[in-house]
Formats: sequence, structure tokens, C-alpha cells
Amino acid sequence: LVQTGVSSAPVGGAPRTVQIHVTPGEAARVASIKLRFAGDLADDPAGQARRDALQAAWPLRPGMRFTQAGWDQAKQTVLSALTGQRYPAGRITSSLADIDPDTATAHLSLELDSAAAYRLGELRVEGLQRYDPALVRRMARLQPGEEYSEARLLQAQQRLGDSGYFDSVLVSLDTGAGQAQAAPVLVQVREAKLQKLVLGVGAS
Repeated sequence: LVQTGVSSAPVGGAPRTVQIHVTPGEAARVASIKLRFAGDLADDPAGQARRDALQAAWPLRPGMRFTQAGWDQAKQTVLSALTGQRYPAGRITSSLADIDPDTATAHLSLELDSAAAYRLGELRVEGLQRYDPALVRRMARLQPGEEYSEARLLQAQQRLGDSGYFDSVLVSLDTGAGQAQAAPVLVQVREAKLQKLVLGVGAS
């Protein structure tokens, strides 16, 4: 509820003062949620378990208080769950929070487009100067043909970073190559500087 009032102008033509009183109404609560799917995930007969998992990952449940921050976080949560496994190019194609002020309810709908399912292709290593690319491939342990997994790429990145050979490592999937069934894996490294150990022996 919003109430406004304007004070009378004093002598001399000074500006008037506008007063606004706001009375918050009842907080809206989630009444319904509708998740829709498009892309390979929607067409995959064996994808029901994954669709159920995404439904379960949705954190904003019926009866919970609706807030803009909670709505934004819920969308990010379910999108991250989608793109973390098999569908790195997934995106939100539409979202709507329909708020009914008379009943203080929120009706939510969201459409997720998974795009294509991705598999790993060749490993492309950039930044090597002294080491053989075979060293990187051996430590990364990523096999061409395996399903994309963000966790697997992060594990490979961690192994390479912990090896001591490199100062920095970034492992990512090239989703712009147009090769969903054999997407190149980019490994960008900066080699660690050579260390020199000097030992001295003295006698008297």
C-alpha cells in the first residue's frame, strides 16, 4: 500500500515537500513451478533420470518465500547442474515469475535448452617450451570419446597444477569448434621456471 501527500506551499514560493508512506503487503510465496526442457536432453528417451535430477536440484520449492535474489540463485543452480555434465552449451531460453498480488503467490516457469550432448576429442596443449605434450596427456588422464564432465576437467587441471611442472594451468572444452561428439580439450599452461641448487663443500 502506497500513500502520498503534498504539504501546502509556504509563503515565498519555496518548493513543496512530498511525503510517501509505504506499507508492505504480505510476502509472496511460491505456488507452482514448471520446468521445461529442449535440445538433446528433451529428445533423449534415456534422459528421464537426468531430467528428474534437474527437477530435484531446483531449490525454490512451493510454499517458500519468493525473493528476486532467490529466483536468480535458483536459475543459476539448475543451469550449473545442467552444464556440469554432458551439456556444456546448455542455456536458459525463457523464464517467468508471475506474481499475483491479490493472493500473494508466485507462479514460476523456466525452459532449459540443453543443446547437444558433448564428448571429449583431442587434447590441444598450448604454452609448452621444454616439455613434451605427451607428459601433459599422460597426467591429464582424459580419454577421447568420454562424456564431457566439468568435474573431470577440473581434476585434470588440479593434477597438472600439482605436478610442479607448471606455474599455471587452464583446462577447458572448446564448444565453439562445432564438434559435439569430439570437442577439442584445450590445455593452456605456463611452465615453471627452472630451479638451480648450488651446494658448497669446505674444509680447513
